[in-house]
Amino acid sequence: MSSITAEDSVVRTKEGSWAIVAAAFVVSVCTRAMTRSLSVLLVEFSHHLGHDLATTAWVISINDCLTMLCAPLGTFLVSRFGYRITIMFGGILSSSGYVLGSFCTSIVQLYICLGFLSGLGCALCFSPTVVLVGLHFPQRCSMTTGLALSGNGVGTFMLAPISQMLVEAYTWRGTLLILGGLIAHICICAAFLRPPPSPPSSPATQPCNSFDGKKSREEKADNCCSKFLLWHWNADSPLFCHEFILYVVAITLLAYGCTTPLLFIVTYAQENGLPDGHSAFLLSIIGILTIVGNVTYSWLMDSKCLSSYRVHAFAPIVCLYALPALLLPVSTSYSFLVFCTALFGYCNGASTTVIPIVAAKLVGSKRAATAISIVYFSHAIPYLIAPPISGWLIRVTNGYTVPFLLSGFAILFSAVIFQIALCC
Repeated sequence: MSSITAEDSVVRTKEGSWAIVAAAFVVSVCTRAMTRSLSVLLVEFSHHLGHDLATTAWVISINDCLTMLCAPLGTFLVSRFGYRITIMFGGILSSSGYVLGSFCTSIVQLYICLGFLSGLGCALCFSPTVVLVGLHFPQRCSMTTGLALSGNGVGTFMLAPISQMLVEAYTWRGTLLILGGLIAHICICAAFLRPPPSPPSSPATQPCNSFDGKKSREEKADNCCSKFLLWHWNADSPLFCHEFILYVVAITLLAYGCTTPLLFIVTYAQENGLPDGHSAFLLSIIGILTIVGNVTYSWLMDSKCLSSYRVHAFAPIVCLYALPALLLPVSTSYSFLVFCTALFGYCNGASTTVIPIVAAKLVGSKRAATAISIVYFSHAIPYLIAPPISGWLIRVTNGYTVPFLLSGFAILFSAVIFQIALCC
């Protein structure tokens, strides 16, 4: 009887872990993909609030920036209050930003609601769920992380046309209300989350998010804060090794490089004489191939022959990532543009999966949460400055060649410096 009970317990544990992957998938849809769907509303914001597209585009830039900038804050709150409470609170903030945004009457109010409030909420949801998936599946972390992050591609593919239909039926205010209700599902997903299994260890190395009822909440909070500081920010920490530092620099360059093609591929196609429908379909191609990249490349990293070399999986896919950005300026036919877009989408999905996996491998499981939050933090400034810099270069040079080439070389250089760090 006892053996049956133990077997049932193992099955329930596995089922609960896969439920966490499903919850992380929904969180990815409601955070990163939902932000991408705001691009459909930019024209509506510009028309009704009386500002140009460059001004209204700051709504997305601020949201993206805050999502990554406040990732370490999400890690700190998880160490103090646990995953469920932190992610539920983030879902409430993000949903409230969209709902309040539907009542805005000025662009500044949209910056506050959709930019700051919703961006902060996404930060408290996105990074902790990515960390939690990896901790529940240490042997298959690449595959499960890829499945969870594929929500970005699925959401990008589905939410853009859905948002367009909602705008036509309910205007942009009604659309924001409906999207805010969808984002509230993050709170339901948070209820399925539970702390990762922890191996037996001494009291000095117990996880901060352990649900131990023997200690008071105040004692737990004090212990978690002290452990967080002692483990992660001492001089001997792997977070200060040259490999991880150069990895953060590489991710910063990668974040800058991948932003420009993603934002300007549609307008570039339109200015080359392609119909609006064909140009918009390029975004759908990116969304579909992002899903394929998430799943296939993560599966390859978990294979027996490559699982021991996950750290070296970053440079090859990022070098391939630079190729479509460098080829876009010479893309004259629609078929060649589709090829570049498809390759860009696949590499986008593959690199999205690789980034947190490599960060965790460089510093170890104990410091994985902090390392991943720092890596996502490094995305913040590039996400904020890349759109206006690229827009300025397009206007000054009267073309897209310079910004696309700058993006391609930034991506390529990010792969080179990290691989050099590993070789040295």
